[in-house]
Amino acid sequence: MIETVTMAATPYPTGFLWWFRNGDSWHAPEINNGVPYLPNIHSSVLRDFLWFCRNPIGNFMGFVIGFEGLGYVVKGPAPVMLTTLYDANPPQYGFKWSIINGWAPFISYSGKRFLWYSGWRPASGGFGSKFNIHIPKRV
Repeated sequence: MIETVTMAATPYPTGFLWWFRNGDSWHAPEINNGVPYLPNIHSSVLRDFLWFCRNPIGNFMGFVIGFEGLGYVVKGPAPVMLTTLYDANPPQYGFKWSIINGWAPFISYSGKRFLWYSGWRPASGGFGSKFNIHIPKRV
């Protein structure tokens, strides 16, 4: 079943060199994607540096070439707002796709050995690519 979701515009970041920040701050968050971000690193300077290296042009990808700040319409197979099927509960495997505003594509694959995606992400509207290899745990 094809699902359509309309996303509201988000506030634009402001300040010095805002293209090069992640969000509206130069500082690393305490929590990222629901889990503590680098909890074993106590130096805030090092955490901020690693946060910048993780995604040095986050606002550029979201606000300049992405749809953050504009509002957009996402269409694709339900549940359309998941980035990958691995994000489902319980996690699933396979391909997922969506289209933003009728022209900006997104495709992802989650499997037992690897996960990847490329395009304009449905939940944020930002452009991104990812490739992760799942390494089996040895007992």
